Amino acid sequence: MNIHWQENELWEASVPDQGMIDLHFSVSGQHLQSDFGLSLQSAIARHLTWIPSEPSLGIYLNHGPDSGNGWQRPIENGVIQLSRRTRLTLRLPSHRVAGGHELTGKQLLVDDFTLDVGKGRTKHLLPCPTLFSRHVVMTPEPLDEADLTNAIVAHFHTRGIQPRKLLCGREHVIRSASGTWTAHSLMVADLEDDESLDLQASGLGLGRAMGCGVFHHHKSISPNRHDSHD
Repeated sequence: MNIHWQENELWEASVPDQGMIDLHFSVSGQHLQSDFGLSLQSAIARHLTWIPSEPSLGIYLNHGPDSGNGWQRPIENGVIQLSRRTRLTLRLPSHRVAGGHELTGKQLLVDDFTLDVGKGRTKHLLPCPTLFSRHVVMTPEPLDEADLTNAIVAHFHTRGIQPRKLLCGREHVIRSASGTWTAHSLMVADLEDDESLDLQASGLGLGRAMGCGVFHHHKSISPNRHDSHD
């Protein structure tokens, strides 16, 4: 596990980002293949045919609590069991929200399993100092944790993001339309408000419609920035 760590000062919260909107759906289903990203993207695109024309779109399925504080989920025979709290999120440009609601009531065939999509609700992106993505892929070619961390730090610098704390998780192989990719989970901590919103809105790396590089709030590994020093 590769770690990049730098202490930071306290900060205050700011306004939500208005450019990208999260559209959350309840979903019901029993199981999915553990590597479901590409198949889920295809299943959704069968109903929302404009998805391939939105490169900024992200798709994220919160399929229940993971073991190891989000770093590893128990898998049996390549299949994961879905929680009743499973939620599907489409991270959309604001002008696509109305179209995204058309997914309500649809049944998705994802590999050999079905997901029934409930009613959607919108939520603005809000800053959070600690973000997590289950899959991050920076290049189609495999990178080890050290090279991946260096690539992420260099990329963040081009976006004006100061990467104070990065924690890369385990390596895993996922399917993509062009073959297999090597992905890592990634936690980024001690983000400023604008950095957090940028990372949530723009994502990181390849395959956001497959769930790669899509960041969501995570329990902080740092002291609360709103607490004052004694």
